[in-house]
Amino acid sequence: FCSGKKDRLCNAGKYCGRNDCNRAHSADQCIEGFYEALIAVDDVVQNQIKLHKYHSKILMNLEANNAKKKYRNNNRNNNRNNRGRGRGRGRGRSGNYHGHRNR
Repeated sequence: FCSGKKDRLCNAGKYCGRNDCNRAHSADQCIEGFYEALIAVDDVVQNQIKLHKYHSKILMNLEANNAKKKYRNNNRNNNRNNRGRGRGRGRGRSGNYHGHRNR
């Protein structure tokens, strides 16, 4: 019927690490037309947010949540791209660590 294609998207997308996940992780794993319809719905929602966010508390909150999600996703992608480069020097561990006096 569906040729092994899925009708639901995984929230984690290509970063999903679950072995038992039965959702689509990319557009080519979706039923034909499903992904395009989902994108079209997202576009309509984004346009409605832009047009009416100052008149609706729900749309204002939705825009704020979308901005937070976008920020988190950008940071997640940046952190994945920077792996292996180190994260700085870290804290020094001298004898006076955390304010403890040497006795």
